[in-house]
Amino acid sequence: METNRRVKMTKRLIKEAFIKLMEKTKLNKITVKQICENADINRSTFYAHYSDQYDLFSEIEEDIINITPKVSLYEKGPILKNLTSFFEFINENKKIYKIIFENSTGMYFRNRVLNKLFNRDDKNISWIKTDLQLNSPMHFKMLMCALGGFAMVEKWIFGEIESSPEELATYMAKFIEKA
Repeated sequence: METNRRVKMTKRLIKEAFIKLMEKTKLNKITVKQICENADINRSTFYAHYSDQYDLFSEIEEDIINITPKVSLYEKGPILKNLTSFFEFINENKKIYKIIFENSTGMYFRNRVLNKLFNRDDKNISWIKTDLQLNSPMHFKMLMCALGGFAMVEKWIFGEIESSPEELATYMAKFIEKA
């Protein structure tokens, strides 16, 4: 039990030091040495938990995805409450989302966020339900809602849209209900 608590504490210190570094420096410019100095740990301690800074970054991505609230754009009926919770969570964690968006490569993290919008638990990047016909109106609606909503979230995180979580949820819910 004590060892488990120490491991959690050490990993938390490493992650906090790493995130602090990432607020000012891109991932590819951060060294393990810098992380260790900022976390006040030895390199051997770092390597006991992570293979490198990219491994650490992947775990942080996974951590944030795991605690991001789910929403289901497929559910019939009002989704305003779920969307509001989703946007409130992102707002409370804007700093880490911004860091992740700035440093993620490819679409992996973005697709994992989209999985949350579509209430999918798998890591499959195919977040649109596979039972939809590819040329169906429902498929097009889901694509438009997801990708448009995601672009809105990204612009909001970077300060290009100034709205409250409630306003964003309302805009998206109205669009989905009319689409």
